[in-house]
Amino acid sequence: MNAMACRRGWVVLLAATAACGGDNVQDEMATTAVQEAMQPDAVDTVTAAALADELVRVTLSEWSIAVSPTEMPAGQITFEVTNNGQVQHDLEVEGQEDEWEIEGDVPRGQSRTLTMTLAPGTYVLYCPNDGDQGDHDELGMRTTFVVR
Repeated sequence: MNAMACRRGWVVLLAATAACGGDNVQDEMATTAVQEAMQPDAVDTVTAAALADELVRVTLSEWSIAVSPTEMPAGQITFEVTNNGQVQHDLEVEGQEDEWEIEGDVPRGQSRTLTMTLAPGTYVLYCPNDGDQGDHDELGMRTTFVVR
């Protein structure tokens, strides 16, 4: 049973109890419980803000990579990678003797995410694809990202 259905059950039960009479204390308790049950669930805005702050948007296109923000504190970071280009691109992140890559290419017009835990340092983000136009990295699809 989900929380809303459970609340509705309590509201019905408490309303029935209050309707059957009783002393003032029971009536007040029932009224308070009904009012509390009708309140919407609180939104954890701290968690939502923290998740938004950990998201790095990476936009791939011919022949560049745009990153926003360009630096983040150390810890778990999620890269949201969007291909705004006309050809398929990919993303690799290298630094601190580690390497991460999105599984498969990112087709044009689509997005993928890559989540990792990064230590302080400078990381290189680049597209390792080699297409008809040449090596995407050599064509300019390379940038840096700083973890502090």
